Amino acid sequence: MNYPFVSILLATHNRRSWLEECLGSLFNQDYPKEKYEIIVINDGSNDGTEKVLRTYEKKAPCTFIWHTQRNQGKAAALNTGLNNTTKGEIICFTDDDCVADKNWIKNMLNAFKDERVGGVGGTILAYKPKNHVERYGGFFDQEGSVSLATGNAAYRSHIIKSVGGFDTQLIGLEDIDFGVRVRGKGYKLKYTSEAIIYHRNYCSLDRLIKRKRLEGRQLYNLSTKYEHYFNARKLIIKISLEIVKKVTLLDNISKIINNKNRRGIFLREIFEVVVLISTLLGLIEGMVRRKTYGYKGDKICSKFDFEFD
Repeated sequence: MNYPFVSILLATHNRRSWLEECLGSLFNQDYPKEKYEIIVINDGSNDGTEKVLRTYEKKAPCTFIWHTQRNQGKAAALNTGLNNTTKGEIICFTDDDCVADKNWIKNMLNAFKDERVGGVGGTILAYKPKNHVERYGGFFDQEGSVSLATGNAAYRSHIIKSVGGFDTQLIGLEDIDFGVRVRGKGYKLKYTSEAIIYHRNYCSLDRLIKRKRLEGRQLYNLSTKYEHYFNARKLIIKISLEIVKKVTLLDNISKIINNKNRRGIFLREIFEVVVLISTLLGLIEGMVRRKTYGYKGDKICSKFDFEFD
């Protein structure tokens, strides 16, 4: 079997205990140790993260590289990591609040057999959920998406270079922007259910709502980067219609579903409504405060033949 060299890249900030478990799962990959490297960017942590990195550097079974920089945000940290990898044919991304299945690398690479595929995203599941929010409050549906969450994504290294890395002018959602630009170059993004990452979802409803409102503001920021692709008003209409659809489904769910999974399906739909409403409120807030949340970098005027989902 051909084993391409893989670079695994992640940024971390003040999550030393979670980082340890993440690194342990990456050390335990069922992939030749001489065929992958792990690159960690410590984005200005002050919780003892450097001590963890020094410890794991000594016991790493594969090449292990880490850098510390002042806190500049995730996009800048990922770009620092990209500037320090030279060997990887495929660059895999995950986050410090994630734990990788032992076959993650191997299953991710299986999806790159088609040369037209520029990036691959895998399944993201809740990690050891302790309550309903953790179990049902996280949604990472990458199947059919125009972009990939960097909690579980991989791209060909030459495509990353051609696209130019992550946009540090955005206030968030840099991974969505990156996937759109890859698609804009004519490459396909593919989903594989077998490449599994477990993610620590938000532990309380309050934190979930705050995060999704933030993502709504970030979505407005992203929409103002693209002249012809994103349209904030159309997104507001689309999300509003989806909320109405979900609420209608909740009203009928007891009639159309009659099995042991009904309660779980009902709770998932409830949390999806909460997420959609929170995102909508954040998006509207971004529009109202457009001087604060408008994109400050160079705008993209290209027209794409795929829709944002």
